Amino acid sequence: MGLKATLKKKGARYDNPNAYEEKRLYLNLKYQPNMDNPEDNYQFEFHAKAPANDKDHFWFKVGYILELESVWNYAEKHGIKDNALDLLEKLKDAIHTKQLISFFEEKEKNLNKVLNIFIRVNSGGVKLSYSDLLMSILTASFSSDIREKMNELVDALKNKDFPNVEQDQVLKTCLLLIGKDTTFELKNFNKNNVKEIEENWEKITESIYNAAKLLGTFGYVKYLGSAYILSTLAYFYFLKQEMDKNDEEQALKFVRNAQIMGYFGGSTDTKLSIIAHSIKEARTFEAFNHNLAKHQTCPLKITNDAIESMVFFNSHARVFPVLQILYPNLNYKTTTFHIDHRSYH
Repeated sequence: MGLKATLKKKGARYDNPNAYEEKRLYLNLKYQPNMDNPEDNYQFEFHAKAPANDKDHFWFKVGYILELESVWNYAEKHGIKDNALDLLEKLKDAIHTKQLISFFEEKEKNLNKVLNIFIRVNSGGVKLSYSDLLMSILTASFSSDIREKMNELVDALKNKDFPNVEQDQVLKTCLLLIGKDTTFELKNFNKNNVKEIEENWEKITESIYNAAKLLGTFGYVKYLGSAYILSTLAYFYFLKQEMDKNDEEQALKFVRNAQIMGYFGGSTDTKLSIIAHSIKEARTFEAFNHNLAKHQTCPLKITNDAIESMVFFNSHARVFPVLQILYPNLNYKTTTFHIDHRSYH
């Protein structure tokens, strides 16, 4: 990162004129760490401009080492000698001779490709999801505080005991609700789509919270198998604004079926597209369930094979709806049930 990349202020807002000041990595060649002290390190710092040099500092822009042909010529020109010269030689040796740092230049200007490369390279470090990097680009590219709002929404849902709703799922849900392709690629977060998400943010969050509240009524707090079940309910609320009693009964049927069948276990974007079309064509949740059950490629319905395999379910998310069907008269809204040992008869 220090060789070619720039650092931008984390969490900066678009209304801050210095929010995205680019900084590059510099090394103070005159600082010699005590190698016997593991807490003492070389003095690397990020600066927007080359800092002033003095008797205790000579700041060398680390990225320049890639272009530096002769350490001696550079040292003679800038009056670098002794330990400072030794340190500069060590840096050049580490990059060009020992190749302790691996790098290659990616010439194709494809941000999706860059994001995927970074995720693979960074897999051994601090975990960064695709959405983390994608949202960083969005925040830097557009005048929006949408990242802060999404973080607040994710935190609120976790506080409501929906731990599997992460930023990735919220991003996809936003695309679903505004009627766009949910494939997680940068092109789907263009200026027009981001603007539409911002303009509909209150309606989006209201729909998501209504869906979470309904799932709580059904008893699925802590037992939600997939965040996209919540997304589906939110999309119905987004389009229809409300549910009557029959809609809620049919919504519970959808939730049970989706959990028992593990509907969102694969091909998520395909299924979200099917759900979007099925809900648009339906005036009621019952009609939506009917459309989804008869879909040719990805139908959602309980099959005979699924019924026979229920006794082997070991996931609480799949066991809970089965127990709900067997015990329909229990109060799932206000009572929290704990699934422990199961005995089959």
